Amino acid sequence: MNGMMIDFRYQVTDPKKAAPLLDLNKQALLTVEKSGAKLGVPHAVKVGSLRQTTQAKKVAAGKEYFVLFGNPGGKLAKPGDKLAVSIGEFNLKHMILQ
Repeated sequence: MNGMMIDFRYQVTDPKKAAPLLDLNKQALLTVEKSGAKLGVPHAVKVGSLRQTTQAKKVAAGKEYFVLFGNPGGKLAKPGDKLAVSIGEFNLKHMILQ
């Protein structure tokens, strides 16, 4: 399963600004900048969406949260690729996959 999932983690510094990132109603996508391939968040039957969510009032400063993106066959995104993450209105570009 090496490379079949991409683990995106972030630490909250401002709970009010971070609240939309943890809203399950906001779609999370990872884009491989070079190819334009879009990777979504898998939904497991027994556990649901493979991303952390919480109510806005429970977002905690200093806490680390995660989103797991599927990378079918480990082939769409490879170490060294530049990636962009979008969750609702939030966009972060030019991250390098390690």
